[in-house]
Amino acid sequence: MGEHQVDRLPMSRRALLGLGVATAATWLLTDPFAADVEAAVSNPLTQPEVLRSSNGLLEVTLVCEKKQTIVAGKPVTTYTYNGRVPGPTLVVYPGDTLRIKLVNNLDESTNLHTHGLHISPQGRADNVLLHIAPGETFDFEFEIPHDHFCGVNWYHPHPHGNGVLQLFGGMAGALIVRDPAEDNVLTKRIPERVLVLQSPEFDAAGSLVPFTATLVRKTVAHINGQRVPALEMSTGQTERWRIVNASPDPAFHLQLEGHSMVQVGADGHPFAKPVPIDTLSLTPGQRADVLVKAAAPGTYRLRALPYNMGAGFFTPDHDVATIVTRRDKVVLPGSTTPFFRPFEDLRQAKVDTKREVVFSMTGGFTINGKVFDPDRCDITMELDTIEEWTIVNNSVLLHPFHIHVNPFQLTHVNGQPVERQSYEDTYPVTPNGGSITFRMPIRDFIGRSVFHCHIVLHSDLGMMATFDIVPKGGRPGDIAPPPVDHVGHEG
Repeated sequence: MGEHQVDRLPMSRRALLGLGVATAATWLLTDPFAADVEAAVSNPLTQPEVLRSSNGLLEVTLVCEKKQTIVAGKPVTTYTYNGRVPGPTLVVYPGDTLRIKLVNNLDESTNLHTHGLHISPQGRADNVLLHIAPGETFDFEFEIPHDHFCGVNWYHPHPHGNGVLQLFGGMAGALIVRDPAEDNVLTKRIPERVLVLQSPEFDAAGSLVPFTATLVRKTVAHINGQRVPALEMSTGQTERWRIVNASPDPAFHLQLEGHSMVQVGADGHPFAKPVPIDTLSLTPGQRADVLVKAAAPGTYRLRALPYNMGAGFFTPDHDVATIVTRRDKVVLPGSTTPFFRPFEDLRQAKVDTKREVVFSMTGGFTINGKVFDPDRCDITMELDTIEEWTIVNNSVLLHPFHIHVNPFQLTHVNGQPVERQSYEDTYPVTPNGGSITFRMPIRDFIGRSVFHCHIVLHSDLGMMATFDIVPKGGRPGDIAPPPVDHVGHEG
């Protein structure tokens, strides 16, 4: 395994947890909010292990296995990467090489998708048409372009038919492409947190419950494997939260009491300018980079408000975390300049091809009337062109659209123009005739990959389709289809 660094808990957290009885008693007598704070910090938010690239390379082993671990403070047996829920956070830079040895100790096939990365879909790269059988090992290698956009992405299993249970159980982790400009002293004054939102459900014996579509009515969010953890902040402090909806089904409509929020990125892309927000909605697969500024001392709720998933299904109103703010230190201002980057606005660009894609539940979960077939090419796109797609949802359920390899610029929602501050790769399409329109540059990579609904049960049931990217002027069949059957032992 290559060289990497493992981040540990910050000293302030360890110091807080190690406060003596006398110090705590003095604090309780002098601080009117102390009793609430004392209760809240009994469940402090922890961060997943962080593995960082070194000298342009990050080598990681991810072991897929059902194992006893701790989720929401209780022992459970579930799907894990390296025995934890969620898996480690991987941090790389543009131009790096990421090598992942995937060891499948499950009783079923799996594979790996680096959701959000603009990389090759072929061979040992982001090839979700591979199947790694039980007991097998496969060595992935991801070459990250030198001009890759920077922000929070994630990795997760993508085996057709098995994906929903593996993701439901907890197999997911954040994958950050970090801008080297963020490593300056002023920017480092803004602390970062990774918040991986997941939604596993367990019975009284600690076993994963059977997954059903109706679970969305009662499913609650876990952050980094914890229920309603406490996030401690200093009054006036600005933090950067990198938030991932790594659940297979529910959307999370987040509202933060008392604190200001400014979104600075979406789906792994930095915004061109800051966008103040009151709430943040993340459907499955979406990510956001958000700046949060702490308010006056006290305790505040981070809530998930009800979200309409269609057909009468609403997610529950529930607390996700408690924010604890204190006047415990002088807060030095930090720089957010590296968080913003201009992007190529495609709204006035020449469009080479226009397409309509229809999500339907008539005769099954289909795209353009067909269920998924990995051996069939549904769409052929040419390299170095710009395509405009309109996605129409003719069903009664919400469908978050997601496409691999190339991100897109959203231009319309339900026929109305919108102005976005960056590209994205996942966006919800509302039921009963809702639509989104976007423009997508086809760049850098040829090969076969997929687009699908990111409610994973829907894609497992067939709501997924393939596309082939061919060289400019090429034709269908100009690229060899990637292997889709089980692969032999590697490594």
